[in-house]
Amino acid sequence: MNTNLERTSTLKLALISFGLISALSVMSARADTITAVSNLGFGDGGGGGVVGSGNGFTTGSGPGWYLENLGVRLFTDVEGSHDVTMSLLQGSTTLGQSTRSVTATATTIYTPTVYEFSFSTPIILAPNTTYTLFSSAGDGDTFWSYVQSDNESGLPGWSIENDTYQGLAAYQFEVNVTPVPLPAAAWLFGSALFGVAGLGYRNRRKSAV
Repeated sequence: MNTNLERTSTLKLALISFGLISALSVMSARADTITAVSNLGFGDGGGGGVVGSGNGFTTGSGPGWYLENLGVRLFTDVEGSHDVTMSLLQGSTTLGQSTRSVTATATTIYTPTVYEFSFSTPIILAPNTTYTLFSSAGDGDTFWSYVQSDNESGLPGWSIENDTYQGLAAYQFEVNVTPVPLPAAAWLFGSALFGVAGLGYRNRRKSAV
């Protein structure tokens, strides 16, 4: 009896440990970064609006996504370095801000370049939700390039708000994400608990006999 009980306890512990380790591994593992939606590369752009404006995007269905970074196409008409801050909002709530420098030389002014904005605090984008990307700068020399095209690429259900600059077209950017693997982790842990429950039921039946 003691031997059987010890074996059952050991097996229970092994199953729980397997479930926990597997769940933690899945939750901590990040898949490769994918571009969820982008309107970069569709035409050469129609110009730019002074930084200090916003553009929205809507997520598709799914478990949610870690926001890895935003690629925003900017340019300046003055040589030197210019700080630009990108804020991500959901409604009136600011989820995070990221600041970086936009630089230009005499030969690269007016040349749109994609700058990557990353957030120090992890942000999880919910499914079927609209977010706003708002830009700000301390000068009027930095511009957010827009494109006179409604074309975009990315995951099903994701979209970029169009006609955001004076009814012309959309500001240019892309949203790069990795999926949140919580359902898979929950399934693994649940499987381990189910196995433990089955062992306990079988053990009780043997004791009753």
